[in-house]
Amino acid sequence: NSRAKTRHYAAPDDVPGRMHSDIKRIVRAASGAQPILLWDHPDSKMTRRQEYAGYKAERDDKPAAEAAVRNCVQYFKDKYPYWFHPQYEADDLLATLSLRFPDIPMLIFSNDKDMFALLGGPAIRQQLRSLQGPDSEWEFYTAEMVEQRFGIKFHQYVEYRALVGDSVDGVPGIKGIGDTTAVKIFQRYDTIAEAVRNIDEVPILPRFRKLLLAGWSDGTFAKMLSLVTFRTFKDELPPGIVSAIQATRRMGYRTRHNNTLESVLQVGLVRPASASLPPF
Repeated sequence: NSRAKTRHYAAPDDVPGRMHSDIKRIVRAASGAQPILLWDHPDSKMTRRQEYAGYKAERDDKPAAEAAVRNCVQYFKDKYPYWFHPQYEADDLLATLSLRFPDIPMLIFSNDKDMFALLGGPAIRQQLRSLQGPDSEWEFYTAEMVEQRFGIKFHQYVEYRALVGDSVDGVPGIKGIGDTTAVKIFQRYDTIAEAVRNIDEVPILPRFRKLLLAGWSDGTFAKMLSLVTFRTFKDELPPGIVSAIQATRRMGYRTRHNNTLESVLQVGLVRPASASLPPF
């Protein structure tokens, strides 16, 4: 459960200092990395909420989220470059950077399994997850490890999430279809569209075939797929973010990403290629 592993902070006033401690710990391990902060804006999930009312509904605590972001901006504004946007979640901004700067290798530091979908992108190769606790070690994930964990091909991961759902994000998927059934579908067919075209041959029980066909026909699957797909930022990037990333290119550094606080923070770590984190 990604939520259970995510470090939570007791009160908005407590967020920036403890967050800074986490960042400094990462920077030390990454041989003096320069963080880039990407926050979730308190309104950022509303775009998807307009499409599906249950999206992240259990996380609603807007006053606390606003206070946390406000306190973080005030605390970090003179320390690191940062970016957040009311129409995009931090996950979307991270996906945007990976596509805008494909020549700069990236590493995610996150407890959020949604980020697995970025591991096969042009820039991102590994995901770093921290185990809970101040002295915990980090574990690494690659696209190949995601395939082993879920029993599917990596490029099927987004459709897999849309099919089975994600209770943490309030994404129900297609009701009645769970992990075991989904894996059977994806092991036979590359996409859900292909499975639907061959519905009578899908190697699952007839009642699951009916559920799959109904979820496809009534638009449920398309809606779920839209919710779990990253939405990239189309306009010009903030100058401070561009300058920081361009500086890494001039200096031969690598940009690495970090999400240490669920729904509040993502950090891009910029560090020398010789730093102590595992090589790409």
